[in-house]
Amino acid sequence: MSRHVPQRTALRLIAGAIGATALLIGSAAAAAEPLLPSGSGSSAPPPAAPPAPPGPLVTLLSYCENTGDVAHVANGRTVYCVLVDRTDAHVWSYSRHSMVSDPNKRPYTCDHDRCRMPDG
Repeated sequence: MSRHVPQRTALRLIAGAIGATALLIGSAAAAAEPLLPSGSGSSAPPPAAPPAPPGPLVTLLSYCENTGDVAHVANGRTVYCVLVDRTDAHVWSYSRHSMVSDPNKRPYTCDHDRCRMPDG
């Protein structure tokens, strides 16, 4: 003989069984994951630090000694010691190509407003 179970009671039993199953599955999955030491974050290695800029810190367009030397300026960009055409001078430049004229030998002066030739 079958026994009649009220619909409300049947729904509660089904919901309880589903909840218990979900709880068991969740705790089994958590137990399968390895435990990390406290504060370790993740098991992935930290990202590598960016490489240091090449050579010494120098000022762009200042004089240098040897063609081909490599250095960097304050913003981290790489600069090269290049020859100034028709001279024995070398200056720091963003380009590896020689300079047409010495940037430190201009026939004019500049202030915050404008540049002037010696005659005004």
